[in-house]
Amino acid sequence: MGELKNTEKLSEFIILVNEKTNRIDANVVYEKVGKNYVGVYFGYEGGGISSDGFFFLDSKFKGVVTKDETDIPSEYTEKLYELQRIRAEFSDWEVNDDGSQASHYAMQYKPDNEGLIPLFDHSDDDNDNWEYSSKNWDSRVWNSLYEQWSLIV
Repeated sequence: MGELKNTEKLSEFIILVNEKTNRIDANVVYEKVGKNYVGVYFGYEGGGISSDGFFFLDSKFKGVVTKDETDIPSEYTEKLYELQRIRAEFSDWEVNDDGSQASHYAMQYKPDNEGLIPLFDHSDDDNDNWEYSSKNWDSRVWNSLYEQWSLIV
């Protein structure tokens, strides 16, 4: 456990889901390409709005977080689309066409929270959220995204 199932590459990911509604609060999938980090994100921004986009970070975790993949160096375009397809597996598009509901694929990670060091403090949310991250998830990626992404968790 700890790696994406149904994928040939070992992409890193994190998912945070509201226990009561199965709404995806945050989902990020990335791969390290050379010294850089290339990925996609999806999450709840408040007011019933979910948002998705792309990112490119260098080895110092500085870079671009954008809704337009053309803002990312073009040599990473195909990788972004590949990661976007992987990220979409976490969403149930039949329940809600904006992809905000966690799919059965996403829910398979729910029982595997043992040993996880949570990225978020859930102490005041009555355990309404659960999260799971892949084995080699780098929290510095999250920290870089969070500075530029208006996510509500």
